[in-house]
Order: sequence, then C-alpha cells, then structure tokens
Amino acid sequence: MDYVSIDQNSSVLWDAVPKLEALSCQGYKGIHCVEDVDVAYSRQGSKAGDEIDLRQERYYRGGISDWGATLFYTEFLGKQPLDVVEFEKPLGMSLGALTRRLGMTVDELYDAHSPSDNWQLTGPSYADVGGHRTIGDLETVEILPFARSLLERCRTDMLQCFPELASQQRTEVWYRQALQNLGEVSLPEEERLPAFCQSWLRRELSLKTGSSLSTTSSLFESNFTENRLLTLFLTQYEELCAMYNQALLETGVEINQLNTRKGDLPFFAIFNREGRLVRDSIQYEGGLLASGEFRWRIGSDGSLDRTALSRDGVCGIVGKALILVLHVRGDGGYPLALPYRGSAYMPAAYAFERMLRKAGLYKTSFPVLRVRFRFLERLKSLNNVIRPPAYLRDLLGTQETYKAMDLAECILDRQAEAENTLEKLSTKEGREELFGKHYAVELNTLRELDSRRRQLSVSESGRMESALIWDRMKEEERMLLGRQLDWVLGLIRLRDLIFFDSRGAIKPWSLSLGGEEFYGEVLNRAEIYKEDCDDA
Repeated sequence: MDYVSIDQNSSVLWDAVPKLEALSCQGYKGIHCVEDVDVAYSRQGSKAGDEIDLRQERYYRGGISDWGATLFYTEFLGKQPLDVVEFEKPLGMSLGALTRRLGMTVDELYDAHSPSDNWQLTGPSYADVGGHRTIGDLETVEILPFARSLLERCRTDMLQCFPELASQQRTEVWYRQALQNLGEVSLPEEERLPAFCQSWLRRELSLKTGSSLSTTSSLFESNFTENRLLTLFLTQYEELCAMYNQALLETGVEINQLNTRKGDLPFFAIFNREGRLVRDSIQYEGGLLASGEFRWRIGSDGSLDRTALSRDGVCGIVGKALILVLHVRGDGGYPLALPYRGSAYMPAAYAFERMLRKAGLYKTSFPVLRVRFRFLERLKSLNNVIRPPAYLRDLLGTQETYKAMDLAECILDRQAEAENTLEKLSTKEGREELFGKHYAVELNTLRELDSRRRQLSVSESGRMESALIWDRMKEEERMLLGRQLDWVLGLIRLRDLIFFDSRGAIKPWSLSLGGEEFYGEVLNRAEIYKEDCDDA
C-alpha cells in the first residue's frame, strides 16, 4: 500500500475526491479514511441540543470560530475566514488601538471582515451525554438535507461564476448526477456519517482508484493504547511538552500550547456513551491519566490498562492533529497523502519531529505525499468566460467578466505581489516606505495641518482655530487609517487565493469549466511528491 489519506468532508464538494483520483491516475494505491474522531462542529453561543445549520466560517474575538468539519463548500475563488488579528502586523498597531482610532469595537471589526465564503455545517460542540460530539456520532438523517443544500449552493455558485452556455449546461449535468449519486446512498436513517460518506464516495469516484475506504478510528483499533508518542508523553512529560510548545513557538502555528500545570496532553479519549461516539480531553496527573471523573493508572513504562479503559467506555486514545500526522507515519504506518498547503499545522509537526529525532526519541518511517494540482495555472489553458465574485472584481479592476486564461494570469501575479507586499509591511521601515508612497497626498495634508496648528497654538487668539484644526486632523487620520485598512484587507484576500491552487471543489469546477477532458488534464498533470521534516 502506497499511502493513507484522512479527510473531513469526504465528498465531491472537497478536494478529497480529486486527490484520490490523481493518486490513482499516477499508479498509487492506498486507504482513504473518512474522519470520524474529530469534533463534528462548533458554533459560538450554542449549547447541547441546539439545532445544526449551515453558516459562514468565521472568527470571533480571541480566535474562537464558527466552524464545521463535517460538511462544507467553499465558493469558487471565495473569501477565506479572517482572524482580524492579522491586521496588527501590517498596520503596526494592536487591535485595541486600531478600533479606537476607527471609532468601532473589536467585535464590530470581526463582524465586518471575518466571515468567509465557506459555508459549513455548524452546531453545538458538546453532546448531551457529555464530551464533544464527533463526526462519527452524526446520523444519515441529520446530514442528508444539508448535503442536498450544499450541492444546490455549489450549482448556484457555478452558474453565477461560469456564465457561458456550455459551462452552464455542464453545470446542470454535473448537478443532476451529483443528486443521483446522493440519492443512491441507501442507508438506514440511523446509520452513522462514516458509512454515509463511504457510500457517497464510492458513487462519486469516477475512476477505479485502487483505494479502499475506512475510518480514522480504524487505524488505531488494534493497538489503541500502543502509541509510541503517547508513551513518550506519559514517561517524559515535562520534556515532551517543552519540545511541543517550542515547535509551536518557532513556527507560529496557531494551536494552543500545553499547560503543564493543568496536565495538558495533545491527545483525547474517544468514548462510547449510551451508543454515542464522543471525545473528551485527557490530562497527565503524575502516575495517573485523567479524563473527567475517570482515572487510570500509568505503568512505569507508560503503559495503560486496556481492560480498565474499555470498562469505562474508552474506544481509543488518539493524538490531536499535530500528533496524528506523526503517528500515522511511524513504525507500521504509511505515507500520508495531503494536498498542497493542506494541514496548516505541518510546519509545527515537522519542527516537533526534528526535536524528537535530535533527542533520539522518535523518528517517522514514512514521508508525507503531497498532491498539488496547480488549478489556477491549469485555468490558463481555457478560454471560457468567468465572472469572479464581487469582492474579487473590486480588487482586480472594473471588469465584470474575464477569459479564464486572463483571470488566472492576473490572480497569480496579484497573489504573489500581495504576499510580498504584506511581508514588507510587517516591518516598520516597510510600512513607512509603502504607506508613504501610497498615501503621499493624505500624509502631506496632515503635515500641513499639523504645521498650521502648531503656528496658531502659540498665540492666545489662534488657540480656538488650532483646536478646530486638531479635530479635523483626527478625522483625516481616521479616514486615512480606514483606507489603509481596506488596502491591507485587499492584500490579505489576494494572498489567500493560493488556497485555490489545490483546495476546494476542484472536480465540479473543472467539469463545469472544461468537461471531462479538462478534469482529466488537472488529474494527470497533478504533481505528487514526497516531503519530510528536512524539507520544511
């Protein structure tokens, strides 16, 4: 077997399908695991028992987000969710200072700029039986209406973005087939989501992929306590936590650091509670492993009593994302197939692995297998008309529509330029240079006003006018900062378009734009290459 693949949202609305088909085209065979142990979704302010629904992915103050790992669709060239903390570095000020000068609150700033064009299934994270609800706990009857709704959203999006008659006809053909495939998923309503996704995937995969379908939990069924990394954390807790936290610090990956005073561990326990699959955090308490009211003795060698764990309803102990990608590629594991720029935590995982290897504690046996489509590059071969989303039209110019080849060229150029500009704005010198160049007129006006104000303030008769000029300066500064914020926001939006290099609903977009021939080109020209911690 050449690889293992693990995906949330294992549907045609995500890049899991083209990833598997590209691997098959180039002779790879493997196992695709439908994610079932991750938290299903989260929604700000929700509580156990609340309804689930489709919402835009977004952030709130403190980095909290509405997000859903179960089912989602990102609109073609749509906005990515934005944590407005990103404004701090290019603008050279804290969110508090920024919002005070703009005359708004931090929450209003999030509301204005954080929502994305990624529509996802969200709901309360906590289950009514305790613990976080997992993807594997969801039932077919809960998911089907939202799957149909997202297929319809994808259809509407493509009809809007691909206005040519031929593209619209291909969109309708795809949509009818997608609905048919979904309708053929004949499972009992109480069947769990993994079985639903596997059945749906079998109908969506257009090639004999040479891949079998499984679940993430099945990777750990036979040895759910025999995890070398878990053993290391349980026998060398302080040392491993220090390495883990250092890896996060060095790479800037936004995962919470481990608090050793609380016994934090980068693992969680999967419980079967009243037939419900939920997960809960676990903590290190010296010679004990804890989760809620449960305590299990840790052996001197880091071993755990499997009988005791099973008695308390534990189905498995699984590493969080950063640990999982190391565990899967360890002894007895497999290469892990990931899309280009997939899994944002990989830099930290590689940094952690380098530290473990240097200390002689752990070394992966298999690489990451990256799949890169260069989808935007492939669009250069098409002459179709594309209507970009409104926010992108505003950033690119005044055109309503573009030829695909021209749009792709423009996006690739502007994306690279935006990335470089944001890098320059991250330094004080860069901000002075670029803001001085882009806002020379406004800055000159402010200098002239300040000079006039100073002249007037030295005399009693001029102080009233000086105060009026001061008020005008504050308003001019507020408007200038607003324009600078808009510019930085545009740069971030352009930079984030790299997402569409290899992510999103690549199969339906390709079929709508260029039919089976173009989609075949996307698959056959996919770059598949090995990557390990020394390459990062």
